Amino acid sequence: MSAYRRHDTAIDITRIEAEAHAMRSAVIAQAGANLVRRFTSFVSTIAQTFADARRMDATYRELSLMTDRELRDMGITRADIPAVVAGTYTRPAVEPVAVAPVQTTRPVAENDDLRIAA
Repeated sequence: MSAYRRHDTAIDITRIEAEAHAMRSAVIAQAGANLVRRFTSFVSTIAQTFADARRMDATYRELSLMTDRELRDMGITRADIPAVVAGTYTRPAVEPVAVAPVQTTRPVAENDDLRIAA
């Protein structure tokens, strides 16, 4: 094997090593970016979970401090508070009631709203 051929092989090996190093660095950088993105998403999810828990706790405390009358005005009872806080509360279905027309006992005169002064 000639010296020229050995030199070309050494250059090829050096070039291949440099390309492999660059490719490995790119893969490691991509993996690092994915890891950072996943970790950030994980932390964000945990923070959101704690914020939701605090909000639910505050809502539960606020509803618990209301009187039965105030709760009834809103259409719920004390037993409904956990379902309201959890977001699973559904109002019971109310059947529509048929209302009969109101009949007057005496006929209304045209000038019934006029009064005669004496």
